[in-house]
Amino acid sequence: PQEMAVVGMGNAEWGMFSDPPLTTVAPNPDKIGAAICERLLHGLGLGPPAASPRKTGFLDLIVRNSS
Repeated sequence: PQEMAVVGMGNAEWGMFSDPPLTTVAPNPDKIGAAICERLLHGLGLGPPAASPRKTGFLDLIVRNSS
């Protein structure tokens, strides 16, 4: 980690057991599903406009020792 940082994607379970443990970016399925439903309902005229995708928190950063 002193010379290079490595970040994974998807939060694979083995990442926490690697040496050093792998920092990762993990999708947040609850927030992704909620955003899809909001957009669908708005598209059908049944709800307010959805929040900007940049402010929805679709991804979580899980910091471990690889970065």
